[in-house]
Amino acid sequence: MGIPQIVNIVSWIFLGIFFFTGLINFINPRFMWKIHEEWKATKEPPKSLFIIRRIIGFIIMCIPIAWLSFVYYMAHM
Repeated sequence: MGIPQIVNIVSWIFLGIFFFTGLINFINPRFMWKIHEEWKATKEPPKSLFIIRRIIGFIIMCIPIAWLSFVYYMAHM
Protein backbone atom coordinates (compact mmCIF):
# COMPACT_ATOMS: atom_id res chain seq x y z
CA MET A 1 0.00 0.00 0.00
CA GLY A 2 1.56 3.24 -1.15
CA ILE A 3 1.23 6.79 0.06
CA PRO A 4 -1.40 7.77 -2.58
CA GLN A 5 -3.65 4.90 -1.49
CA ILE A 6 -3.33 5.90 2.18
CA VAL A 7 -4.17 9.51 1.31
CA ASN A 8 -7.17 8.28 -0.69
CA ILE A 9 -8.44 6.18 2.23
CA VAL A 10 -7.99 9.04 4.71
CA SER A 11 -9.80 11.40 2.32
CA TRP A 12 -12.76 9.00 2.09
CA ILE A 13 -12.88 8.69 5.88
CA PHE A 14 -12.92 12.47 6.36
CA LEU A 15 -15.56 12.95 3.66
CA GLY A 16 -17.68 10.25 5.30
CA ILE A 17 -17.39 11.83 8.73
CA PHE A 18 -18.17 15.25 7.25
CA PHE A 19 -21.24 13.91 5.44
CA PHE A 20 -22.46 11.89 8.45
CA THR A 21 -22.14 14.89 10.78
CA GLY A 22 -24.10 17.06 8.36
CA LEU A 23 -26.73 14.34 7.97
CA ILE A 24 -27.28 14.05 11.73
CA ASN A 25 -27.49 17.84 12.00
CA PHE A 26 -30.01 17.91 9.17
CA ILE A 27 -32.19 15.07 10.50
CA ASN A 28 -32.01 15.74 14.22
CA PRO A 29 -30.37 19.06 15.16
CA ARG A 30 -31.60 18.78 18.76
CA PHE A 31 -29.52 15.60 19.24
CA MET A 32 -26.36 17.34 18.01
CA TRP A 33 -27.12 20.31 20.25
CA LYS A 34 -27.44 17.97 23.23
CA ILE A 35 -24.11 16.33 22.45
CA HIS A 36 -22.17 19.56 21.91
CA GLU A 37 -23.82 22.36 23.85
CA GLU A 38 -26.36 21.16 26.40
CA TRP A 39 -23.78 20.98 29.18
CA LYS A 40 -23.20 24.74 29.07
CA ALA A 41 -26.83 25.85 28.64
CA THR A 42 -29.19 26.87 31.41
CA LYS A 43 -32.32 26.47 29.28
CA GLU A 44 -33.48 25.10 25.93
CA PRO A 45 -32.50 27.38 23.02
CA PRO A 46 -35.08 28.89 20.66
CA LYS A 47 -36.39 26.92 17.69
CA SER A 48 -34.58 29.26 15.31
CA LEU A 49 -31.25 27.79 16.46
CA PHE A 50 -32.39 24.33 15.41
CA ILE A 51 -33.55 25.66 12.04
CA ILE A 52 -30.14 27.25 11.51
CA ARG A 53 -28.40 24.01 12.55
CA ARG A 54 -30.57 22.12 10.06
CA ILE A 55 -29.60 24.50 7.24
CA ILE A 56 -25.92 24.27 8.17
CA GLY A 57 -26.23 20.47 8.26
CA PHE A 58 -27.58 20.51 4.71
CA ILE A 59 -24.70 22.71 3.57
CA ILE A 60 -22.18 20.45 5.29
CA MET A 61 -23.74 17.44 3.52
CA CYS A 62 -23.42 19.19 0.16
CA ILE A 63 -19.67 19.83 0.51
CA PRO A 64 -18.52 16.17 0.23
CA ILE A 65 -21.06 15.53 -2.54
CA ALA A 66 -19.77 18.53 -4.50
CA TRP A 67 -16.17 17.48 -3.90
CA LEU A 68 -16.76 13.93 -5.11
CA SER A 69 -18.67 15.23 -8.13
CA PHE A 70 -15.77 17.52 -8.96
CA VAL A 71 -13.22 14.73 -8.61
CA TYR A 72 -15.34 12.41 -10.78
CA TYR A 73 -15.75 15.10 -13.40
CA MET A 74 -12.01 15.86 -13.47
CA ALA A 75 -11.12 12.17 -13.69
CA HIS A 76 -13.37 11.65 -16.70
CA MET A 77 -12.42 14.72 -18.74
